[in-house]
Amino acid sequence: MSFQVGAARKKYNVFYPNLYASESDNKDANLFNCIQRGHQNSLEMMPLFFYFKGYATGDPQNRLTFGIPVW
Repeated sequence: MSFQVGAARKKYNVFYPNLYASESDNKDANLFNCIQRGHQNSLEMMPLFFYFKGYATGDPQNRLTFGIPVW
């Protein structure tokens, strides 16, 4: 996903430190912002997945391993 955002930054001329494109500056802002929001949304959901994996082990200590894969 990060590679797609990087490619979109180049394609739509959205440079760091801007997280999103401004519609007043970029006619393709909506296209870039959809890619960026999809990536951001996925990152926000990852901790829930890892929390579940830790919780499912039955060991209460594993519930605290946010962001660390528990295989």
